[in-house]
Amino acid sequence: MLFAAALVFTGCSNGSDSGGSTPPLPKHAVTFSVEGGNGTIKAEVDGREIHTGDTVEQGKIVEFTATPDNPATHNVDFWTVSPGPFEEGTGVSESTSAKIKVVQPATVTVKFKLTSAPPTMCTVSFGVSGTGGTLKAEVEGVEIISPAQVEKSKTVVFNAEAALGYAVEKWTNGGSDIAGETNATYSHTVTADANIAVHFKTAPVDVYVSGRSDDRAYVWINGITTELRADAPGPTVKVYPHAVRSRGKDVYIAGEEVDSGVASPRVWKKDGGPHWIGMNSYTYAYDIAFYNGKTFVAGYTYDGTDKGPSITDISDTGNPAVTFLYKQTDAVNRSRAEALCTGSGKLYAAGFKEDKITYKTTIFLWTKPDAGTVSELPLGLTGQETPLGMTYGLCTAGPSVYVAAGNLWKVDGTTVTPITVSGAKGVYALCVCNGAVYAAGQTTDGKAAVWKIEGTNASLHKELSTVYSASLALCAGRDDLYAAGFYEDTDNKYKPVWWHIAADLSVTEHKLGTEKGEARGICVTAQE
Repeated sequence: MLFAAALVFTGCSNGSDSGGSTPPLPKHAVTFSVEGGNGTIKAEVDGREIHTGDTVEQGKIVEFTATPDNPATHNVDFWTVSPGPFEEGTGVSESTSAKIKVVQPATVTVKFKLTSAPPTMCTVSFGVSGTGGTLKAEVEGVEIISPAQVEKSKTVVFNAEAALGYAVEKWTNGGSDIAGETNATYSHTVTADANIAVHFKTAPVDVYVSGRSDDRAYVWINGITTELRADAPGPTVKVYPHAVRSRGKDVYIAGEEVDSGVASPRVWKKDGGPHWIGMNSYTYAYDIAFYNGKTFVAGYTYDGTDKGPSITDISDTGNPAVTFLYKQTDAVNRSRAEALCTGSGKLYAAGFKEDKITYKTTIFLWTKPDAGTVSELPLGLTGQETPLGMTYGLCTAGPSVYVAAGNLWKVDGTTVTPITVSGAKGVYALCVCNGAVYAAGQTTDGKAAVWKIEGTNASLHKELSTVYSASLALCAGRDDLYAAGFYEDTDNKYKPVWWHIAADLSVTEHKLGTEKGEARGICVTAQE
């Protein structure tokens, strides 16, 4: 019994080899930073990011990565660690990585160096001196806005767009003429700060008038006659031109060719030859406009199934695309779209619907947005016609749309405001000149005249003739207005005429031959 007790006592007496847990390894602070800026440093342990000042278990590997802010101008110069070395093969000059094994507190730094000098920038300012057009600038195909910081030795390409009736006169840098530069495009290589200006000068214009004389169709170019040719000439064929419009120096006339009373739409070029030959019969083209690189005509289309006022995209003359503004129903006797203009993201057309029971004509404004469906807005009844029938005017000024059809309306959204034009028998054409709206027509005593429209107020701008006459078309060029229509000659026949109304309100009358007829359209372009 004593022996057994002794054995038990002996087995419990020594706890030194009892098998207890291993104590944890010590941790040490690791700090790291960028000396002098121009980049960043990142540290990871076992794939986990740590921050400067964090403690890391002894024996662990810390991996550092250095990234320059702008690799095009800076890269790593050198690394430092204190105390102790970097792991073999890391932390060398110009390397983006370094590693250390933690055995004690350590501090790591990286320094970046400049690899290339930053580009030299200078300031380029530019604009239009005075008035007469606009100016844009590009560097390597990217538009810049004045004043712009442009890298030295880069080329700035300036493009000047002259307003109608103006041309580039010269270019200057800091007020001094740039020798030999009179084109619309000027390329400038940057060597120092620059202040580029384009100067415009007034330039003559060519005047195009469309109409009929002696039962034949013409476009008159500065009074010189060019006949509009029929696609299928014959004894029963007649040509009826309406509006003439320009896109740059390209000029087009909208109208129709009528064979034995059946009309087909046409658009002619300024040389009298065809630009577009519409294949639908009983179809008309009254106006033409250019928008977003496309060409549109407004009129009336009958496609064999549907009929009504229309806008047709004739950009691809072989594949015209018709948009019906309204599909005529049995309740309507006639309907047409007779004027066309562009707005911000929209095409506008003005025309009419004639009621089959009362035969009253209501004027409509149709809006065709870039996206979405066509909307229509009734304006009111047509006004007094001329002896040669009604012509329609349409223009935009800011957010407002103006429509003339004997009467005159101002449209803002869906708000329609009739405008009373004192002393007018009827107004038939509209245009905008220097931001102001002008209307052309006939006075109550039968004289061609132009009125200035300001908001919903109208005042006589200028009477154009001393004999019975009317203005059926109107356009602007520079500060001047150009009107076209007819006058009654001493033989009691109506004859074509156009007027130039200068900014000083002096009027020059241009009679277009001695035969019976009238002018229906007018436009001006930069002189060839």
